[in-house]
Amino acid sequence: MSSDDIDHNTQKELILQSGIVLFKWDKKSDAISIDTALNRLFPYNDISLPTGLSFYRRVHKDDRINLRKIIQSGEFSGGQDFDIRLLLNTGETIWMRLNFLNNHPHKGKYIYGSAQNITKDKYDLLRTAYTAYTDDLTGLLNRPRMKQKIALAIGAASQYNVRSMFLTIAIDNLAAINNMFGHHVADDIIQAVGRCLVTSKRKSDVIARLSSGKFGILLTDVKTDNMEEIGNRFLKSIRDTSFITRSGSICITASGGGCVISQDADTIDTAFSLADECLSISKKRGRNSFIAFKPEFTRHEERKENIILSSEIVRSIQEGRVCPAFQPIINPKAPEKSFIEMLARIKNHDGTLIPAYKFIPIAENTGFIRMIDMQILNTALHILDQTDDINLSVNLSGHTLSNPSLTDEIVSKLSLYRHVATRLIIEITETVALQDIHDMKNFMENIRQLGFRVALDDFGAGYNSFSNLKSYPFNIVKIDGGYIRGIDKDPRNQIFVEAFCVMADKLGLEIVAEMVSEPEEVTILKNFPIDYYQGYLYGKPEMELETSIKNMQSSLQGFVVPVKKPKLRRAK
Repeated sequence: MSSDDIDHNTQKELILQSGIVLFKWDKKSDAISIDTALNRLFPYNDISLPTGLSFYRRVHKDDRINLRKIIQSGEFSGGQDFDIRLLLNTGETIWMRLNFLNNHPHKGKYIYGSAQNITKDKYDLLRTAYTAYTDDLTGLLNRPRMKQKIALAIGAASQYNVRSMFLTIAIDNLAAINNMFGHHVADDIIQAVGRCLVTSKRKSDVIARLSSGKFGILLTDVKTDNMEEIGNRFLKSIRDTSFITRSGSICITASGGGCVISQDADTIDTAFSLADECLSISKKRGRNSFIAFKPEFTRHEERKENIILSSEIVRSIQEGRVCPAFQPIINPKAPEKSFIEMLARIKNHDGTLIPAYKFIPIAENTGFIRMIDMQILNTALHILDQTDDINLSVNLSGHTLSNPSLTDEIVSKLSLYRHVATRLIIEITETVALQDIHDMKNFMENIRQLGFRVALDDFGAGYNSFSNLKSYPFNIVKIDGGYIRGIDKDPRNQIFVEAFCVMADKLGLEIVAEMVSEPEEVTILKNFPIDYYQGYLYGKPEMELETSIKNMQSSLQGFVVPVKKPKLRRAK
């Protein structure tokens, strides 16, 4: 449909409804002709714009130079918008969007264009930006905005040698206040402390609410040798104030910590990490004090590596670089019951692997282990669903199993794969099982009812190990590798393993010996009622499932029971 199909009056009405006003500006007489009443543009009827000069005088001073350059050049980019501010008689400021017509027969004599009031759109945009960088409760900056400010401070320190400090201040015993008076009073305290810190800072200092009752303060262009003095001054302002809440007046204290930008921390994450560490030290020393960072507080290089690894873990999860490794666990007495444990690994972009001992503790501390666990579990269920003759096991960390919503999700997921239940073992570490007997026992019983088996991993690494065997419905127990490695040379380990195996065997539990690496160890272990063997002697973790299966088959064929049992050493 062409524009000729719509009559002129209809076109004009459509333009008016869109809020666009068309104008013609006579360059010689400076007269402006507008195709409709000005109240289409302005909220009030007290404005008259008969000439270009009258319009120009209302343009905000910061926008005049740009507008003058555009008009004087006479070269308008077709379709390009120019946003300017206009001042009303009421003192209000509104935003106007101008668009000029470049190609026109009377271009030299007149300027043709359109105008539109975009004040609401501009304020909506500003409000969105304000919300994105502002804490709802206190009106202070939020954590993302503070990160940007620290990034600028790091740049200023490296380029112009401008010294800055980053402090964290946290309200002491906020949880107790919340429990005693309710969250509304706790919110009152947080807001009041925010106002107190604002009144105590310099104009150039930046304050943000980082989380709950914790605030961040960035001080630029300061001496770095008086950090404790500055930090304690902020704490004193809080300590000396009686805060008014809806439940009355409350006096509180706060603790703090801080570091010097660039000197101590050359990245955003390091600045947060070091300040939080000092804050933690302050709380451990009795609260109501400020601690400035000192290199001896921490192994700085190790911390920097952990921060890098933490970021890499996040990226690997996002980019799908978390993958399983497969290690065989053989059962010489019943080869068909042998299974393969799936272990989480992270691939670098070059294909190399990040060692598990490096990323697992960090993933646990940051909570990302939950996502890793679920990914490995889903992969195991998919493999079992596509095969008929493979038995697998997966290890679920304590951080995963301590989350009730996740355990419910795991049970729901497993209920969809009951057809592979007899071929999947869920391994739980002993230290995890100690955390909450009731919840953990219910979880184990739920998955056992679905047909899955449950293994206690790393038996002997925690406390009250023998009582755990009675408290939880395990099917399999894996003896911690610390008791297996070098057992042929350690009589005490032989006594422990022998006593445990006798008891577990009478309880009807299957037993796995972990970290078997030497034939001499096997010679000793064959004297005990051990069902499964796992370790480098039978195959290290492999990235390909087929390779691990071949290692398992080879190990089963080569496993020979000695004709004569060796005499066990006894502890003196």
